[in-house]
Amino acid sequence: MKKGLLFIFIILGCMLFLTSCGPMKYVHKEDPTFSFDIPNDTAPDKKRADSEVVRLGGTTNAYKLPTYAASVFDKPSGLTLAGCGQFAIDDFQKAYPAASRFSILEQKTVKLNDGSDAQAIQFKWKWTDMVTLLKTASVVAIKGDKVIHFSATTIFAGGTPMEQLMKDVMTLQLQ
Repeated sequence: MKKGLLFIFIILGCMLFLTSCGPMKYVHKEDPTFSFDIPNDTAPDKKRADSEVVRLGGTTNAYKLPTYAASVFDKPSGLTLAGCGQFAIDDFQKAYPAASRFSILEQKTVKLNDGSDAQAIQFKWKWTDMVTLLKTASVVAIKGDKVIHFSATTIFAGGTPMEQLMKDVMTLQLQ
């Protein structure tokens, strides 16, 4: 009886410890330095573009959705924060040339948790099969002469809600 109770207390203690640790962080240590919370139920995935520094795919379905990607670019001449919505769309169009019908649903300037200004963008688009409709939440920030684009994508009808995708990408912090 005492061993059984001790075992239960050990298990409960471990569960409490694991749930109180908070999310794991991805930290990009090269220039530009930044970090973000790694969403639950994701695992490293194959990068799809040279600009991607990390890609994570969902682990609860065969399509690896939602997909999270962080990319770094040299800042194009004349790019301002207000132009970062189109920059995000252009990034996806280059990564997926057969995709189509990109449409911005919402775009606004936001403050990241570290106080940095960024552009938050929500858009929808059609996958390369021209049938599957996807939704993406993105945050684009400018740091010196670099642009950081952190995005989360899933199926438009169903899947992870846009609000959760935006909450996930808003964990981006410039160092």
